Amino acid sequence: MARLTLSQIFDMRKAINQTQPFGDLTGDLIIQPNSFFRFRGDAAYNMYQYGLRYTNLDVTATYRDIAVTAGYRFNDISGANYVTAQAGAKILANLDAHGGIGYDVMKGQLVETRIGIDWRFQCFSISAEYVNRHANENQFHLSISLLGVGQIGTKIGQ
Repeated sequence: MARLTLSQIFDMRKAINQTQPFGDLTGDLIIQPNSFFRFRGDAAYNMYQYGLRYTNLDVTATYRDIAVTAGYRFNDISGANYVTAQAGAKILANLDAHGGIGYDVMKGQLVETRIGIDWRFQCFSISAEYVNRHANENQFHLSISLLGVGQIGTKIGQ
């Protein structure tokens, strides 16, 4: 129903040298009151001079074989500040389809759109995904996962 994880690293070498021994304080919160709704958030906070480093927030609604997620991403290190939306649906018993978008709030532009499928069989699965990013950084991902062995794949992009 709910899970909260808090962690922080203490570096003894830095403590001996008297230089900022504590790493970022990180937290992860998941709340799922029922099978329909789920909230997940994680964040990192620097206690010395940087403050909030990153945060991710997602709300997911699931009904039967369809899931819709809306989220927010902030990363002070990379400069990311955008909202996301994703949807996924089970098309057949062994075929899923998904799509998503990311919109940069600060720049007022679409960051990326993606669409893909996952086709599962008894001992392997095939995944294909097309990612369209701004500035013509388009990619096509194709991977084959062998049950119990691992994954092989390729990525074609500009």
